[in-house]
Amino acid sequence: MERYHKNEKEYPRYPLLDRIGLQGGAMNVAICIDNEHIKKDLDLFDETLHKDDEIISERFNVLYTLIKEINES
Repeated sequence: MERYHKNEKEYPRYPLLDRIGLQGGAMNVAICIDNEHIKKDLDLFDETLHKDDEIISERFNVLYTLIKEINES
């Protein structure tokens, strides 16, 4: 869990990490501090990324190519 915890110097508004603009509005990106299973969830997420990194990478590359083609047309 420590690897995902950011200190106040890195994120002075912790647990709020960022605010992303979306179609005239905005969405907060924050750590869910109320989730009692956050450590387990983060470990599972990390494990899945490492286990399936090759297929995820391939899919992102296909998606990137499709988006690039759309933008060029």
